Amino acid sequence: MKCYYELFSNLNYDAKRIFNLLQKKGAMTKSEISTLTNVKLTTLNRIMSPLEKERIIVKYCIGTSTGGRKPIMYNINLCNFYIIGINVTDIYTEIVFTNLKLEILEKRKFDIKNENPYKLSSQIFDEINKVVCELRLDLLELFGVGVAFSGSYCDAEYTLDEYKNIFEEKLGCTVLTQEGVNAGALAEYFYGFKGDFESTAYFDYGERIMVGSCKGKVLKMSTNLQNTFENIIVNNNGLSTKCIKDYCSFDHIVSKFVSEVNNGKNTIINKSLEKINYKDICLAADKGDMLSKKIIEKAAIIFSMGLINYANILNIKSITLSGSMIFYSEFFYKTCEEIISKRLKVVLKKYGHFKEDTIAVGSAAFVVERCLES
Repeated sequence: MKCYYELFSNLNYDAKRIFNLLQKKGAMTKSEISTLTNVKLTTLNRIMSPLEKERIIVKYCIGTSTGGRKPIMYNINLCNFYIIGINVTDIYTEIVFTNLKLEILEKRKFDIKNENPYKLSSQIFDEINKVVCELRLDLLELFGVGVAFSGSYCDAEYTLDEYKNIFEEKLGCTVLTQEGVNAGALAEYFYGFKGDFESTAYFDYGERIMVGSCKGKVLKMSTNLQNTFENIIVNNNGLSTKCIKDYCSFDHIVSKFVSEVNNGKNTIINKSLEKINYKDICLAADKGDMLSKKIIEKAAIIFSMGLINYANILNIKSITLSGSMIFYSEFFYKTCEEIISKRLKVVLKKYGHFKEDTIAVGSAAFVVERCLES
């Protein structure tokens, strides 16, 4: 697969500034670009010339005249390049195809079972080729490929650099790898909150509770550090001191629920105890089941305490909560929202700008942002 990552990466500083401005803010006249970049029009013409020649930016439309000749609006080329973003989890792999504004053109998802990177790269390669043929993306130019890894893939025997090398060999193009929560944080920082806040954190509350942070660029973390949040020690009203995961893991929630039922507590869940999972408890809490609400509320309190401490330490200003716990329990999210709003000055939202596609799109965004940094 021919890739044009180097073309973008080799642009000079001023050209990247203009590309970044149009990519984030949308179509503008040369006069507007000149004002925002503080670059004289004569210099701007020289900078923009190679961008137009390579069809990275194009004359987009005619603007509104304020008197005299109507100005030409310039924008990044949404029809000539595409980016591939991939989210690899323990259960499935999602592939998104976006334009340069990270707008999704197509997405595909397929199930996996902890495949080794060689088999996984082959599956992804086959799926990409299907979409390229179906949509005739071979008529466009590939910017690059971003791959984000979540769950046990982050603790696997292969490093991100090793995944990168294996994927590049198979796909035949530039591949950038990143942890899933960091990709999510990047997507939220630039495209969800649009850079309006100094820093952003993206929480993925699933089988494990993971967090990534972004402050203009992804805060580089080792694989183990993204799991630090669930290992934060919290004090349970002086009764016990344990890690967040000891109170909030799905296993703990189910175990606590089963213990309470065995001790005589009532519930609306009509299933044998050995078949009950965290989803049942989340849904029952949303329906008003008092036992389920009590257990979910406790998890929400502990989680919120840890989040507040984390945000204060890193001076986080905007937070996105995502993951299966947020998806299945509105009661959990509302409880967290109430606690956090009273103790922390932060903008909080659920799911993210790209919702279930946030991490996959974030991996595509990582390709753009890394290119602009280089």
